[in-house]
Amino acid sequence: MSSPLYEMYEGMISTAIDEEGVYPHQSLFREKCGKIDVVVIVGPPRDAINQFWNRLGSYEEVCFGLDMTTRPGQGTKYADALVFVHWQREADKKLMDPSCFKVGVINYQHEPRKVDPIDWDNEFWQEEFLKILATARPEFLVRVESS
Repeated sequence: MSSPLYEMYEGMISTAIDEEGVYPHQSLFREKCGKIDVVVIVGPPRDAINQFWNRLGSYEEVCFGLDMTTRPGQGTKYADALVFVHWQREADKKLMDPSCFKVGVINYQHEPRKVDPIDWDNEFWQEEFLKILATARPEFLVRVESS
């Protein structure tokens, strides 16, 4: 059995950190057949968020994140963090059901290099990142499957 997609994403992000953080924006999209697409988006965060929503209906599982500069009181350990959403399709739920979205935080610093394990309990970013995603959320998503 392969690693959960979020573990693969954590490994990808850990190697992508450089002096400018994590850029371009990086995502993993897993198809129903198991194939994983790596999507890298150069441009402003709004373009990356739009790509996330535009692709969501075609996949079974997604990890999508943005590099954030943090402030005190946000529950982060360093000045930078990669905040991401792990989304999984659930057959009995709508594509945008909140229970399909789980927000994780990868706290990091480039020098000296430190990358912490995923923090799934950061209350500030759980709420804030879903608000950020909602800025470009379409009213509905449609899934089309071939037979």
